[in-house]
Amino acid sequence: LAKQGVRFANAVSPVPMTLPAHCTMLTGTNPLYHGVHDNLDYKLAPDAVTLGEILKNEGFTTGAVVSAIVLDHQFGMDQGFDTYDDQLDPLPATGQPSAERNGEAVNSVGIDWLKQHGGERFFLFLHYYDPHFSYSPPEPFFTKYSSNRYAGEIAYVDFCVGQIISTLKSIGQYESTLIIVTSDHGEMLGEHGEKFHEYFIYQSAVRVPLILRLPGTDDDATEGSVVRDRVGLVDLVPTICGLLDIEPPKVLHGMDLSPALRGESLGPRGKPLYMESLSPTKYGANPLFGIIDGHWKFIHSNRPELYNLKTDPVEITNHARLHTGKVVLLRDKLKKVLVEQYRPDAGQVAVTDAATRRRIESIGYIGGHARNEFSIDPEREDPKNLIGFHADAVKVQMLIDNEELLGGDGFRDVVAICKSMIDRQPDYVKAYLDIAQMAQLKEDFEAAAHWLTRALEHAPDNSVVHCKLGIAIFHLGRTKDAIRRFRKALVLDPYSVVAHFHLAIALHLSDNFEAAIGHYEKAIELDPKRAYLYAHLGAALNAQGETDRAIEVYRYALELDGESITAHYNLAIALHALGHRDEAWTHFRHVIRINPALGDEIGKEFGVPGD
Repeated sequence: LAKQGVRFANAVSPVPMTLPAHCTMLTGTNPLYHGVHDNLDYKLAPDAVTLGEILKNEGFTTGAVVSAIVLDHQFGMDQGFDTYDDQLDPLPATGQPSAERNGEAVNSVGIDWLKQHGGERFFLFLHYYDPHFSYSPPEPFFTKYSSNRYAGEIAYVDFCVGQIISTLKSIGQYESTLIIVTSDHGEMLGEHGEKFHEYFIYQSAVRVPLILRLPGTDDDATEGSVVRDRVGLVDLVPTICGLLDIEPPKVLHGMDLSPALRGESLGPRGKPLYMESLSPTKYGANPLFGIIDGHWKFIHSNRPELYNLKTDPVEITNHARLHTGKVVLLRDKLKKVLVEQYRPDAGQVAVTDAATRRRIESIGYIGGHARNEFSIDPEREDPKNLIGFHADAVKVQMLIDNEELLGGDGFRDVVAICKSMIDRQPDYVKAYLDIAQMAQLKEDFEAAAHWLTRALEHAPDNSVVHCKLGIAIFHLGRTKDAIRRFRKALVLDPYSVVAHFHLAIALHLSDNFEAAIGHYEKAIELDPKRAYLYAHLGAALNAQGETDRAIEVYRYALELDGESITAHYNLAIALHALGHRDEAWTHFRHVIRINPALGDEIGKEFGVPGD
């Protein structure tokens, strides 16, 4: 593709994280404006104008196939797409949905889509998540790249891109299709003390590939052109609009790169390229902001950093003390960008359930809440001082997400690391939450309640802590105290699906069915696609005597998730009670297939079909 097109050798992402970078890629605006700054707790607002919407309005059929939970439709990324496939295969061991799928699974859907819509004016967005930790490409790439599995993941994605090219050729659309290959971020691989990505905004994390191949390019071309001007993901939307002669959105922060595709000079950028990381704020440190202006890169924090990317592309030598005038100039330019582009009311809070958060954290992203802070407080830590702390947080996350490791020394390691982090930073609430989670895995709810109570000393207004403390003391049989905790959590965060759900359970088991139904329904209103919420609502309705409505709710739960053991079981009980035994046993069999251990119990309670 590079030999037949144009390769931009110095393209950058505005943030080293999947969701916010893709929001920029598909809107042509920076995170300051679209309001999405992290993979957790943020959602692209409906008022954002996406590339999918632009092209759909121009008569294009639009489709997307994504490969990781961080781009799930619930985060607003489906805007403008006729088809948005984010269905991830269930894990074989548990039946729970996984957090990602590999490139060939993406292609399986994408190729079918191309064969169906390739004869139309189409826009297809394919997302490959493979080059992320843990680096484990399929064979033959696993063996071939045994000394560098990260490179193996990249080679595997290249192979998957090749499958798409072959499909385009087979359906006669290759020559007429604009093809763009890029990425949302890079990987630090140990540079500057960071092993993966999301924390620092050095080039290893934000520099990305960018290749554009125009329609009608000679398939025998052997020399592509290379553009060394510094460009960004923020330039993609204006470039596509320029190439298609489409009126661009009114607000764009990028520039049209199409002159470079015609061999012309791009000329000077009107605005410097912006980048940010709010991840350090999860540990009480300042955020990181940066700009690239020409070959100079400025990173603003407690100790400013200035790098000459032309002579020092890996950012070893900080020139901030030597070129103080340049620091002042670039700081002023950065402040101008912050003032002009920042919208305090942009984006939306993402309402995610506990399972979704666990799935996002399971692929390496650190939980905790990034703060929307866009200035540097000299009283806060410099992010560079806390990279070791961040490394410990990443290690804890990986141990928690690896059940095999947790079965051995990993369990003790999590607790030991978290206690060490608390000693260094007593107000780091996530460490208390992680220790409490370990205690709950051991069903030591007294210990869990102890650590969550300690967390409240530092975060008395943290809804999550109140909710988790409520869950712990509910398991200790203190139902009334638990209900008070869940209500407190909802005062602090009325949109907490988890708090509504657990309060509903506690009320349900206290025989307060009407109030329980209200909170189940509120949870569903906030998150309408979760089968387990409907399954529990049905149980409360059934307990209140509304059996017919309960059965409707169970059936809808199974439309959402045909493998919901709770929905199958509760529906079977309701049908059995009404005398519909054959249909009831259809659902009991599903329960036994999913969990064979329940077979004897069901047989004893409900008999055997034919008895």
